[in-house]
Amino acid sequence: MRLSPLVALSGAVMALLGILTGEMLALLSYASATLLALSGLLALEERRISSRELALLAALSTLSAASRIPFAALPSVQPCTFIIEVSGATLGPAMGFFVGILTPLISNLALGMGPWLPWQMMAWGLLGWLAGILFRGWSRSLPAFGLLSGYLYGAITNLSMLFLYYPATLHSLALLELYSLPFDTAHAVGNLLFFAALGPRFSRALLRYKARSEFRGL
Repeated sequence: MRLSPLVALSGAVMALLGILTGEMLALLSYASATLLALSGLLALEERRISSRELALLAALSTLSAASRIPFAALPSVQPCTFIIEVSGATLGPAMGFFVGILTPLISNLALGMGPWLPWQMMAWGLLGWLAGILFRGWSRSLPAFGLLSGYLYGAITNLSMLFLYYPATLHSLALLELYSLPFDTAHAVGNLLFFAALGPRFSRALLRYKARSEFRGL
């Protein structure tokens, strides 16, 4: 599990280096994003997970993936970000990470696969992991983290568009981030609303399951 967040961070560093130094490192950043997806799935396969833990992971990943579909018509409104981050904060960084990487893998079967998939897995996996590192259960600061994570998610996934359709330069990145600002803001505000409306109740439900099932964390 320790490897995967490091892969995510290395992918972001390589992406920045790709912008600064040329296309070769931009391609390496794609490879790093793909490596994150593969290492996360391999880490999940290698872990000793009880049937209850596996059932909870499957249920949360399916719920998170399914939550994207009804909101597909609303640009960048992503209720799955809320589910991923509360899962990480309540059940630990590993659960947040795995729910994060599985969410786009499942939901994109309905919404469409593409070269953006590894970046989505990197972004949501990293956000779930960070929520588990920064928080221990529900916190009044979680909605603020959800607000900021809308922009962080956009900053990471915009790199897939940059390397596909634009020259890998800081000028192109700045323009892309500017153009995506309304969509990132919609994601951030949506996160804030989901946290405010459902956060405490969803966290308490996960805590009750954790207590009943003697869940120790992945």
